[in-house]
Formats: sequence, structure tokens, C-alpha cells
Amino acid sequence: WVPIKYVAQRHYSGTLLEFKLEKGRRLSTTPDHELVKAAASNGKTKKVHACTLKEGDYVEVCTALPQNNNLSSLDIKNVIFAASQANLEISTRPLDFTETLVKSNHQSFPRQLPKTRELMRLLGYYAAEGSLHGTFRIRLAFGAHEKDLIQDAINCIFITFGLKAFPQTSPSRPDVTNVCFTGRIPYLLLQELIGRGAYNKNMPSFIFNVERSLANEFLKAAIAGDGYVDKKGKRSEFYSVSKQLCTSLFHLALQLGYKYPRLRSKTFKYVRYTNRPSKPDGTIWCLRLNDSAYLKDRKLHKN
Repeated sequence: WVPIKYVAQRHYSGTLLEFKLEKGRRLSTTPDHELVKAAASNGKTKKVHACTLKEGDYVEVCTALPQNNNLSSLDIKNVIFAASQANLEISTRPLDFTETLVKSNHQSFPRQLPKTRELMRLLGYYAAEGSLHGTFRIRLAFGAHEKDLIQDAINCIFITFGLKAFPQTSPSRPDVTNVCFTGRIPYLLLQELIGRGAYNKNMPSFIFNVERSLANEFLKAAIAGDGYVDKKGKRSEFYSVSKQLCTSLFHLALQLGYKYPRLRSKTFKYVRYTNRPSKPDGTIWCLRLNDSAYLKDRKLHKN
């Protein structure tokens, strides 16, 4: 996976056709765009114009994506310098980079951050349940009953950054436990890799280039944080208001070999809490995975 260098675009005025496939995928195209049609009898394929397709026809779709396992560590300096200038100016104190360390205030971290299962799960937890606050404070919100996830998040933070995190519960929301920790480097990393604000989150692009087991850990943590897996492991769902996050997870699922992942959206109403400002209703995105074999074991793997 590499960054896109060029994009070709042309203006079009006319009819657009939308096709809905049996597994939930949707495709919009111009009438004269060529698609690959497969014969129901023998599977032979041929190119046809989209306008000639009819209900019941078979078309070829992508069921898997290539995977590169060529990344073993994350260079903190490269990630931080890729951030916008506004992000770098959050603090007037400069970051100190050496060949092996990154120093900020009284904290220091290895410049090459190993891509471990704990890092992948921490990123997954943040993508699902994380938020950033003033003075470089990071918060992961879990249900108070999710004891295993809370403890695993605390362990992941300590193993990845060497920082101690603490669970906190607010009297106004006793059903929610927040795992909180503070650090400028983790703050900037999470902001640049995943984003700030539920609507702006996305999956780190390097997840496509790590080992399959590590990518699984990210996906598993994200679903554990903001989704569910049925008891038989046959179906799992992930929910987010971020379309780009769910779309990235959809492509990750294709790369990991899931058959016919489904991405859909629906409107929702915010739950109104006393003494809190009301929010408008919006759209939530749902990623559904079938035959979630590796998710059948809901225990989180550790190194």
C-alpha cells in the first residue's frame, strides 16, 4: 500500500445507475461503463456495459486485497513531522529527537515504536472509544462491566508507552469507566494516526502493511470497543459515525479474507442526558462481518 500520487477526474452530466448486490454492496456508475459479467451456467466472463445488466445477473467483485508484511516498527519522528503545523504548536516546548529516543518534557520514548499486539489493540481501542482532551490527556471510554477490556487497555498503554493509566468513573455516568493517561507524544501520535473527534477518525494506513495477526488484533479491539460478536462467532458488527473509519475497516476485512463484508448506514437519535447540550440526530455506519472465525475466541491474545 502506497500513497496515491495522481487522481484523474472529469465532469459528467447525465444518468447514473446504482446496483445493489445480494450481500449489501452498492455500486454507482455511468450507463456505458464496462463491468465484468459472469454466466450463471459455466462462470465464463465477459465485459458488458452497465446499462445492459438486469436483476439476477452475476458480476465480478473484489473478495480479497493483497497484503504486505514489510513494516515492523513505527518511526515516531516521521509520524509527528507529518502532522500539521497547528498540531506541532500545541506546546511551546520543542520535541527532542535523537537517533533512538524522542523526548518531551519529562517523558522519553523509543523513536522506533515496535508494532506489537499491544500497540495494535491500543490503536483499535482508541479508534472505537478514544478521545483527546486539553493538556495532552487521552481517554478511552468503556462500559463499567467490561472489566477485561479495561485491564487490557491499561496493560497495552504501559507496555507500549511505559505510562500508567487509571480507570475513572463519574457519578453522573456510573455505567461508564474511563481509562485515562497523559503524554504529549502519545497524544500527537493518536491525533495524527487516527484523528480527533468521532466523525474525523480513520484507520492508520500502515495497518494494511503489517502481519495478518497484528491487523487482526486491531480489528478485534475496535469491534470489542464499539461492536459485538455473536456467541457462535458467525457474525460481528462494528458501529461508528465515521464513514471513512468503517470504509477502511471494510477494506481491511477484504484483505484479511472475510467473504462479503457488508457496509451500511442508518439514521439514529442521540440519547439526551440531563444538564447536557442536545445534539442533532445523524448517520451511523455499520460494518458487518460474516464467518468471523478468529473472533469466535473473544479472549484477547497477548505476547
